[in-house]
Amino acid sequence: MFNTNLVHNLINLFGLILGTLLTVDWTSFGFSPAEAAKVAASVLVLSNVVKMTMNFTRDGARGILKPQPPVAANDSTPATVAKAA
Repeated sequence: MFNTNLVHNLINLFGLILGTLLTVDWTSFGFSPAEAAKVAASVLVLSNVVKMTMNFTRDGARGILKPQPPVAANDSTPATVAKAA
């Protein structure tokens, strides 16, 4: 089965790296500030479109709106047991 969670996390990491790179003075590399902003915006929009497409493909239209199931606690105790405690 395709691990969509891993892809989401990799895309988020890429967005973090890209956001960090936006703080660099791109003009020293020959880019204008407008060109750098366009590239960054395009990559961020594309990453979100990819993530939404994966969600829609995996869960369908209803799955995008439904609440996420509970996540287990770090100690491997099921979330329902941890919540009751």
